[in-house]
Amino acid sequence: MRIPYPIEYYEDKLFYQYKKEYQIILFNDNWHGLRTWVKIRCNEHKTSRIVYLKKVFNGSKSTRPCRQCYLDTLHPTDHPPTEKV
Repeated sequence: MRIPYPIEYYEDKLFYQYKKEYQIILFNDNWHGLRTWVKIRCNEHKTSRIVYLKKVFNGSKSTRPCRQCYLDTLHPTDHPPTEKV
């Protein structure tokens, strides 16, 4: 049986992938690496999300660690407002 990587390893992977600080919190002492239900806390929005950790690193079908971070990517704020004629 393979020993899972520590939580800090996956927090670093989240930072590398999403360029934001996330904190992984365990519900119980059963740490199985990617195959663990965890609570991910977003330091920017002060929100938490319960997610299966493997689903976050699932490539193009992945779940975002923070819902508000995902919504912020859908509405870019760098576009100028359109003029009404």
